[in-house]
Amino acid sequence: MFTPELDLRAIQIFLAVAEGKSVKKASEKLKISSPAISQALRLLEEDLGTELFLP
Repeated sequence: MFTPELDLRAIQIFLAVAEGKSVKKASEKLKISSPAISQALRLLEEDLGTELFLP
């Protein structure tokens, strides 16, 4: 279910991962667990219908 608050948080998480170039660094910066970051990114990818990070 889309809510602006959740979507904004997911974008903040995406930016932290992109800026830090790692989930671990984003986890430390945002003070949330790595699995929570991975889940937020997965949900954002589903919402957008595309992969955010290429392997």
